[in-house]
Amino acid sequence: MSTALSAKNTKMAIIYLIGGGSFYGISALLNVYVLTLLPYSVVFPLTSITYVWTLLFGYFLLKEKVTVKQMIGCALIIIGCFIIANS
Repeated sequence: MSTALSAKNTKMAIIYLIGGGSFYGISALLNVYVLTLLPYSVVFPLTSITYVWTLLFGYFLLKEKVTVKQMIGCALIIIGCFIIANS
């Protein structure tokens, strides 16, 4: 059994790499744009919401298990974002 990636797996890896890089680039540009509208003290803490999206993505699309600690952590992040957004 070969440890090298097959041509199909290599192509998929490249697609995932380009896709992930593209999403990262888009999010960085959106972050810079939002910084023109809101103060850094508000925008930066709200970037922690990424952890919530990642958890939801993993649960619904990748069928990953979510622990109680992860749910509590996400709940605390969401509560903190509400507090920052309303202050």
